[in-house]
Amino acid sequence: MFGLLLAALPAPPTPPEPTPEELAKLSAREIVVRTETSDAGGSVVGLIDVAAAPERTWAAVMDLPARVDAIGALKSVETYDVTDDGLGATWTLKVFGVSVVFSSLYELDRAHWTCVYGLDRSKDNDLLDASGSYQLVPIEGGTRLIYRSTMAAGGPVPGFVKKWLAVDALTEQLTDMRTRAER
Repeated sequence: MFGLLLAALPAPPTPPEPTPEELAKLSAREIVVRTETSDAGGSVVGLIDVAAAPERTWAAVMDLPARVDAIGALKSVETYDVTDDGLGATWTLKVFGVSVVFSSLYELDRAHWTCVYGLDRSKDNDLLDASGSYQLVPIEGGTRLIYRSTMAAGGPVPGFVKKWLAVDALTEQLTDMRTRAER
């Protein structure tokens, strides 16, 4: 089911090779963020090293309800159409007094530690586009979590909310996933 719905989404690209400066940040347990933003939205790649096995990191990444507690602007998530290889989720955010609701479909490939997601176009969404992926790469001492996101907000969503959606929530999300995986 999800393969047909997400067929237009490519698999995540090869994991990015961190620069020496980025490797130093990762070694210092900092998050590496690469961004491209505009008034319409933006794309982001985030890398974080997690001192936990891929299985534990995967569980933290896929615990969608935990994100509501971790990310201040997230108010709720409702999952639907849950299967072994995918699910849908409707997210409600409130950023600086502006509510944003959108639904995403998640296609899961546990064998390769990959989750690809895209906007569920069968639902009403306050975003024009939202797609991306989570990839886990085993590294010495744990897992490198790679998050990619591309977002385009339209209509009444102000620019500062678009920036928050495209970039700023990344740090909260990845830090929380690492914390939960390392517990």
